[in-house]
Amino acid sequence: MGAGVSDLMEEIHTLSKTADLKGDKEGGVEGVIMEVEQTVGQGTITSLLVTKGTLKQGDILVSGTAIAKVRQLLDEDGRSIPSVSLSQPVQVTGWKGTPSPGHVVISAKNENEANKLIALEKLKEK
Repeated sequence: MGAGVSDLMEEIHTLSKTADLKGDKEGGVEGVIMEVEQTVGQGTITSLLVTKGTLKQGDILVSGTAIAKVRQLLDEDGRSIPSVSLSQPVQVTGWKGTPSPGHVVISAKNENEANKLIALEKLKEK
């Protein structure tokens, strides 16, 4: 992770635990991209913060015109985890395209729905 982002994500996670913040763990996933990194072995890796729902391996995400079938979820120590819930920072692999930091992430039921969301986003950009 970039300079300071790791510390920021750790602070947010700690604050969410101590402040007893609550949210909806059910339904679709929503989150915010904190950082984007390009790697040789794993391609695009995003650091994101889940704000709604529970993110699991295999979920399909959309952010702007980028799509991901979540291949791997990594915690702040780089360990693979099966799922992540509210206010937990996580790194996500499996992106096609490159989302931008600060953009919203939402889940899609399937790749067809994800592609429709991307088509709508491309229309907005014109």
